[in-house]
Amino acid sequence: MKWIYSLLFISLTFLGCQSSDKKHQHQQEEAEATVSDNCAHCGMPTSSYKQWSSSLVDENSKEHKFCSNKCLMMTIHQMEELSNPTEVSVTDYYTLEKIDGKKAFFVWGSDKVGPMGKGFVAFKTKEDAESFAKDYNGQLPVLSYKDIDTEVVKKAIQ
Repeated sequence: MKWIYSLLFISLTFLGCQSSDKKHQHQQEEAEATVSDNCAHCGMPTSSYKQWSSSLVDENSKEHKFCSNKCLMMTIHQMEELSNPTEVSVTDYYTLEKIDGKKAFFVWGSDKVGPMGKGFVAFKTKEDAESFAKDYNGQLPVLSYKDIDTEVVKKAIQ
């Protein structure tokens, strides 16, 4: 009978350790997900700002997420190691669709304020961007990704 109790005790101890390991692993995975969902520039949570969120993939195939296009552009133009992304993804302001940032059109200086204040608002079509700029006092002309250089970023963050 002692043998059965001993076996039961050892089994329960083993199961308890496994449960603790799984709980610890789950907590670690949640922490990693939380960190990776924070803006690579300012640390704000990207999931809270879906309408403004963006990302880039660097030359090492690592994805960097941003709470806003403003943080994205500041990073590209201020951090040498991220200045030549292989992919850029932005969110169309009207449709909330993820679009290729290198093909997107941007309006800056509008009355619409993102999570980091005034910044760059992205659109899939030039027509939508121009209409938005007129409706919300944005700067014209509308900019393409290639048009946004360090000087434009400096103006936009003032």
